[in-house]
Amino acid sequence: MRNRSTKTKNKNHENHMTDNVGLPWSTKEKLFISVALRLFSVFLTRTFFVPDEYWQSTEVAHYNVFGYGYLTWEWKQKIRSYFYPFLFEIYFRTIKLFAIDSLFFIVYGPHVMQALLTSCCDLSVYYSAFNLFGSDKIASLAFFNQICSWFLIYTGSRTLSNTAEMCFSTLGIFYLFASTSKSNFFLSLLLGGISCIIRPTSVIIWFPLVLRETIYSKRSIKNIAVNLIFVTSALLMLMLGVDFYFYKQFVLTHWNFLQFNLIEDMSQFYGSHPFYWYFFEGLPVVFGFSIAFIFLGAIKCKKQRFFLWIILLYVIAHSFISHKEFRFMLPTIPIASFYAGYGLNFLSTLISKKKFYMLLVVLVISNTFVALYFCLIHQRGSIDVMKYLSAQSSRSIKVLFLMPCHSTPYYSYLHRNVSLQFLTCHPSSELSYVEEAEAFYFEPISWLNEIAAFSKTHVVFYNVIPESVKIYFQDIGFKQVASFFHTHFPEGRIGSHIVVYEAANGVQQIK
Repeated sequence: MRNRSTKTKNKNHENHMTDNVGLPWSTKEKLFISVALRLFSVFLTRTFFVPDEYWQSTEVAHYNVFGYGYLTWEWKQKIRSYFYPFLFEIYFRTIKLFAIDSLFFIVYGPHVMQALLTSCCDLSVYYSAFNLFGSDKIASLAFFNQICSWFLIYTGSRTLSNTAEMCFSTLGIFYLFASTSKSNFFLSLLLGGISCIIRPTSVIIWFPLVLRETIYSKRSIKNIAVNLIFVTSALLMLMLGVDFYFYKQFVLTHWNFLQFNLIEDMSQFYGSHPFYWYFFEGLPVVFGFSIAFIFLGAIKCKKQRFFLWIILLYVIAHSFISHKEFRFMLPTIPIASFYAGYGLNFLSTLISKKKFYMLLVVLVISNTFVALYFCLIHQRGSIDVMKYLSAQSSRSIKVLFLMPCHSTPYYSYLHRNVSLQFLTCHPSSELSYVEEAEAFYFEPISWLNEIAAFSKTHVVFYNVIPESVKIYFQDIGFKQVASFFHTHFPEGRIGSHIVVYEAANGVQQIK
């Protein structure tokens, strides 16, 4: 009698969990919602996040296709694989072939490509969570958490290698657990391998996944080994081939990348944070309002906790690297969404259906508010000033950017072969080395005279630039023609506004 009562209680508990969730979206509706959201974010996003979105992707592809652009020191030192920019090169060459390479298609096309890839990632979260927990309700809530993430709305359509790493890795996880078929396992390794090509850090996720599959899978060791050797060899040849195409020589970019970031630890040149930064600032910002549900799911989920260890391993491994950024945690968001879905589903058993739906509404509104601010307002001056410069009718403009290096997009946002110059900041191990940006701020007038600043037609800088610089340009016939809001949180050499000065004899009126 007691056993029967316990079984009945458990059954009612399960039914209660099922009845209270109710996100009645079909697969087609999930696909539509995801694609619509990601494409909407392409045209919603009017702000600058990090330089790599442009300088390590579309700028490089633009250089290779159209013959002009700028290659940062990473490409000269050969620490980047050309694989990810090569995807945009294919697109650029296609629109060039059909003579539709207008600025609109140059700027927005790559973002649309990345947005559609992120949409595939969204659907993979749903199917992976379903395969993991065997519950459509948990999977639907995991999908809900994924598309609600303010950070993914903010970054999901940006051409960052981290975003692509996240997408290919999550797609690979889906195929790994989809079924035991040989083709799915092959696709899983292929997609996971591509994520490792795009960013070597993805190995932190895929090494334990493959190791687990080797130990616990029903697949034979021989089958796993054959697939692993074939996929690894094929992708290695592909990467070497793509990099040879770009660099015109065989180069192991991943080894150069690891040597720079781990062995020499040169990445700290661009800033360093303490070991615990990801735990107390990085992840709370990236996970946002969902962090409570992720923790709840992690605590209440008694099985399928392997992915929690992968998240922890990924975070700890990155914590040993001095240079830390929010975007480095992007691949953890889809995995964390699995447990957010579980946590939300568990929470639905503790509160009424009405309160639960109110909670979901609050989650949507809060994420939307933050996403809108960062997509539309914070650091928008970098994009607005490039739109202004692209609207100049003269094709002979000469622009000088007196800002911290890589503060704006470059040729990939102008699509015009004009003269552009900015303050460089490549790292160096030499003790006597002074980067160009520091040299300028140390003796601005001497530096301006040395580079013949008077020969420029436009000068772009933040409003916090030394007053002596403004006076210098006013004295040689420049005047302010535009000012663009940039941020509510100016810091150091980054001001609240971006200002444009133009030579008096070359002022262009924008109609």
